[in-house]
Formats: sequence, structure tokens, C-alpha cells
Amino acid sequence: MENSSNSFSDRVLEFLKQKVEAHNARHERKVTVSQLQKVYRRGAESFATHGKPGKTRGQWAVARVNMFLKMLSGARVKDDYRKADNDIAHAGVMIDDGVRNENFLTEEDLIAAKLDVHKNQLQDDPKFTNEMWSTIFIETDELGFEEYVSEESWAAEKNKGKKLNKPFRTPSGPKKFSVYVKNEKGNVVKVNFGDPNMEIKRDDPGRRKNFRARHNCANPGPKTKARYWSCKMWSKKSVTKVTKGEEAEEEVEEEIVDEETSEAKNGLWDNIRKKKKRMGKKYKPAKPGDKDRPSKEAWKKAQSADEEKDFKPHMMYDPKTGKGVEAKTYKQHLELKDKGYTHKKPAEGGHHEEK
Repeated sequence: MENSSNSFSDRVLEFLKQKVEAHNARHERKVTVSQLQKVYRRGAESFATHGKPGKTRGQWAVARVNMFLKMLSGARVKDDYRKADNDIAHAGVMIDDGVRNENFLTEEDLIAAKLDVHKNQLQDDPKFTNEMWSTIFIETDELGFEEYVSEESWAAEKNKGKKLNKPFRTPSGPKKFSVYVKNEKGNVVKVNFGDPNMEIKRDDPGRRKNFRARHNCANPGPKTKARYWSCKMWSKKSVTKVTKGEEAEEEVEEEIVDEETSEAKNGLWDNIRKKKKRMGKKYKPAKPGDKDRPSKEAWKKAQSADEEKDFKPHMMYDPKTGKGVEAKTYKQHLELKDKGYTHKKPAEGGHHEEK
């Protein structure tokens, strides 16, 4: 994508962020940037079939964003519109029967949108092709979006058995899964994510690899974003394991799990060497308490692996009787060690002598 096209997307995103800040400062019912991205994308898509002569695709998209914010503010909007974007506003408030009449934007709505377009320099960029329009903010469709949850709503959901950081299925939409998490301010956010066809596609190693590469799942970002949870779903773990969930303090980051799996196969030291090579000068040894610090079990396994690698048959002795037994394998060495055998042969007077 060319720089001018990139800057157009950036201008639209900045415009949506300003809309979010202005709305959230004035109204109790909050909105997220990803919600507006999804609404903007829908408006741009619907222009192809419902657009009017003399209007632009961007104008149509902005008008739909304004309508969405109007609905969230509590103002009256057409029922057709409530049905069209209610899944983004609040899942489950109104059942979507799939029948839509999207001719809900009036001339006044489009004029107001045109003013927004000119004020924020969002005029359609001629270099922004139809193909580019088809992918603008596509991550909100592939990954999902977030919505703020009031204290009352969270209390009600909590009473139903919902827990933080534990994904659950949402048969009625808006996506396949949702999960409640707390953001950095301590507020509860509902993250909606998951393609309805995900379980079919995620079992294909090639599709899974492409999805993770496309969305940079090596660095999935914070758990308050749909990308984090979508990346978890598109891992090798089964969906059942992911939806079991864990509290934040018990959660093990996927990267650490992958590394511990590698440790089991290749050894901790080999894994650390690879990490050093991968990160270069940015590598810093993990300190006690750090999330990526190997567990005590991992250290113990690594030490055992090194000992087994360097193992050579040798004699071990019963400290009480002085009887010697040859440890021919590393396993035999451990068994004799557990029984109290040592590498030193006891002297006749009961003192050990060096082998």
C-alpha cells in the first residue's frame, strides 16, 4: 500500500479516536475505537449497494459512525438502524433476524457527515483503491472488537457465573466468543472475538501459521484486545483448553509455554542459546520473579539433562556395607543415589576414601 493510502487510513483512525474521546467524555455509555472501526467499515461496504449519487464512500461511512454514536447517546434512531449495528453496540439486546433495510441514512445525516469529512481531511483518496477499501479495518472483522461494560452489567454477569479472563461461547453473536477482562484503569471490558468458522480453519496447520503471521501473534499485545484472544484461539491448544480459562495471576503466557515445550525436547540451555541468537543485543537474562523466568522444575530438568548427556558408567558404594555397584546407565545412577549410594568407597574404619 502506498504512503498516501496509508496516511488516509491513519487520518480516518485518528478521526475515530477523537470521536471516541468526545463521546466518552459526555456520555455514560462508553464506546471503543474498535467498535467505531467496525461501524466505519460496514458503512464503507454498504455504499456499494445503498450509496446515493453525489455522495462518497467515506461520507457514507462517517454518517454511519455518527448514527452509531447517536444511538449510544440515547437519542432516537430508526429501528432498522438499531437492528443493523446493534450487535456492535451491545450483544444480545435485540435479536438480529438477518432481515435488514439499510436505507436509514437521511440527507441531513449525509450533510453532517460531509462536514466531518472536510473538517478532518477525509476526502476519498483517488489512490485508495476499491481493493484497499475492502480491507480497511478488516482486523475488526477477522479478530473482533471490545466494548465497555458498566458495573451493573458486570455484576449481573458475575452472578451468572462469568469470570474474568475466562472465554465463553456466544451462540447469538456478535462473534463466536467473548471474555471479560480488566483494563489498566481497573474497568471491566468485554472482548468479542472469533470467526464462526474458526474451528474448521484452525485445525489446518497452514491456515493457523498464516493467521498467526498475519496478525503478529508472536507479540499479541494486551489481553484487553481481541487480537490477544484470537491469537490464543489460533494456537495449537484445543478450544476447550482455552475456554477453561485462568485468573490473570495464574495465567502462563503462550511464549513461555512454547519455550517450556522446547525445553522438554531440546534442553533449557539450548533454548536460551537460541533466544540469545534471536534477540541479539536486546536479550536480558530473566530475573527471579519475571514472567519468562524458567520454573524451578525447568532448571532441574535442564541440569538433569546435562548430567545425563555427560554420564559415564562408574562405581557407587553403599556407605554402610562398602559394597560397590556399577551404575551402567544414568537411570541406575539416580536409583542408587536415592538409596544413599555415593561415589566414595568407605574405608575399613568407616571413613570414606576417594575412589
